[in-house]
Amino acid sequence: MTEAPGLPERCYHCDAPLEDDRSVCPSCGRKQLRTCFCGHQIGYGMPVCPYCGADWSASSRVRRKSK
Repeated sequence: MTEAPGLPERCYHCDAPLEDDRSVCPSCGRKQLRTCFCGHQIGYGMPVCPYCGADWSASSRVRRKSK
């Protein structure tokens, strides 16, 4: 699995600048990448996967019950 080109420079949630490891925000701790249906890592701000074309523009987070 590869990472998408053009990783974000700022956090999508708190707008803090991201450092060397851009997969986690140093300020709020949120992950900056998600796994697409095709298995590639893409940024949360990307509405369409550049690898398979999956539409993420209408996606929403699903809260799961803890066990």
